[in-house]
Amino acid sequence: MGKIHYSIIPVLLLLLFPAILNRTFGDVGTVMRVQPASIQNISVGQSFTVNLTVADVPALFTWQIMLFFDSTILNCTAAVYPTAGGIFTGHNIIPVSPIIDNTAGSVSFGASLSGSDIASGSGVLCQITFEVKGTGTSDLKYSTPYGADTFLLEGDLNVVYSSLENGFFTNVPTPPPTRHDVAVTGLSFSNENPIQGESITITTLVLNNGTITEGAFNVSVSNGTSLIETQTVTDLAAAG
Repeated sequence: MGKIHYSIIPVLLLLLFPAILNRTFGDVGTVMRVQPASIQNISVGQSFTVNLTVADVPALFTWQIMLFFDSTILNCTAAVYPTAGGIFTGHNIIPVSPIIDNTAGSVSFGASLSGSDIASGSGVLCQITFEVKGTGTSDLKYSTPYGADTFLLEGDLNVVYSSLENGFFTNVPTPPPTRHDVAVTGLSFSNENPIQGESITITTLVLNNGTITEGAFNVSVSNGTSLIETQTVTDLAAAG
């Protein structure tokens, strides 16, 4: 099996642990998540932070992540270790500096324990902060395939299998709900006091107070139960 190259923690993997890495695909139910999974309605110029977490990892010695985002919508401004609630909280870690590329839209980060120390369970790997620079939508997506730039390692440097759950950002305004509201709002006569045998013109005013253009519909004028005339109205635009 060929060597796997890990770019974020070269000191750890190339100097401390030069052994060839094997993969462990046990059915352990380990999950790496972006939390919260959905970020909405953050305005341009504002910032938000997501936690990259791991759940139900049986034995963790080293982790690395690469997260992709849309650089036309977001700028990554920081990637830090959690001060509390981290999977490595209470352990001595070998830290590394994050690699942030706001042109390509990626952030890479990682950490390792030292010696024979091992962590297990669930917790936060790191916290990523973004500044909103545009309006639109962006995935917050782990790199794939798993085991290349995003991975979890056991103490013997076997890759612990984990499923990945990505996040999503949007600040696109939600369109208002569709509303149909068409009504006859006025009726006028060319002669209010006609005499017998005289022709008059009846004008009806129809207003679309809804939110969408209405297609073809009929407007009828009656005198009691006697129909005077029906006309078809097509493509009546919304008043707003």
